[in-house]
Amino acid sequence: MSNILQFVPRCSICQKRPATKLCDFPIATVQYVGHGPRAYHLGYDPRINPKRVITCSKPICDKCSVKSGNFDFCKTHLKEGNS
Repeated sequence: MSNILQFVPRCSICQKRPATKLCDFPIATVQYVGHGPRAYHLGYDPRINPKRVITCSKPICDKCSVKSGNFDFCKTHLKEGNS
């Protein structure tokens, strides 16, 4: 029987450790007008919340992430936020 290999994403900053988090830095806010056929398929109902925040979502490890409240940021966006 063959072995199944599981893909473990690496940290996008250090490239050494496995990524355990995604960067939560907000990139944009999208306002939905109406709804397309894919909205419900993706598990999103625009009638409940017509605005949606798109985040960086860069894969990062525990050592390269910076915690701020309930959010985890990559070091790149932490520098942008402090400038």
